[in-house]
Amino acid sequence: MGNDTVSLSQIRNRIGALERKLALPLAIVRLRPLAEAICDDWVVALADHKPVPEPHSIVRRVASRGFRHLDFMALHKYVQCCRDENTLPDPHGIIRNLLPRAAPSGILDAALRWDAPARQ
Repeated sequence: MGNDTVSLSQIRNRIGALERKLALPLAIVRLRPLAEAICDDWVVALADHKPVPEPHSIVRRVASRGFRHLDFMALHKYVQCCRDENTLPDPHGIIRNLLPRAAPSGILDAALRWDAPARQ
């Protein structure tokens, strides 16, 4: 039998590796409800004949939820483009612009296809 003891530093290294590996999927899962809420608010504003949200207010809304190190300028441009072209933003577009490295990995599509269980 071999020595199966694991040192504390090895455990910390493994935890750090898992955190890095799961950071992007976790960010997508955390952003999805917010992105859906932003899109829903946009639709409600149009239905009520009110102005759609300003790009800077959406960026502030995302930042106020504690998200950091995202591409807020890309989100700003995306929202402004939706306003200029009179099109609806979609959650995929919002998340794709906030996390541009998520789209090429395929994880973004998988995360957006997954339906979260209803909260009790």
